[in-house]
Amino acid sequence: GASSLGESFKEIARRDGSRIFATLQVAGLSERVEGSGDSRLQFTNLTSLVVRKSDYVCGRTLMVRADKAACDLSRDMVRLLRSPGQKLVISLRAFLSEP
Repeated sequence: GASSLGESFKEIARRDGSRIFATLQVAGLSERVEGSGDSRLQFTNLTSLVVRKSDYVCGRTLMVRADKAACDLSRDMVRLLRSPGQKLVISLRAFLSEP
């Protein structure tokens, strides 16, 4: 969940204008999602993360103004994620934007 993310990641992600990159990998397929950090990010949820295309923030929100939603992921990846036993690996990076 959002609360288990590293403190250094959360510190950068809570800066307005920061950039967040998430790479999703399952069974050899990979998707990259890019979005923004926000000073309102809470990272309090214990069990889930949500990537949002909007500016809405709650305790589950990982990033806002993302370039992809679940419906934008490849159908092959979605099919694999629905298969029992498939493991999803998520790599996260957060960067401060230059002024």
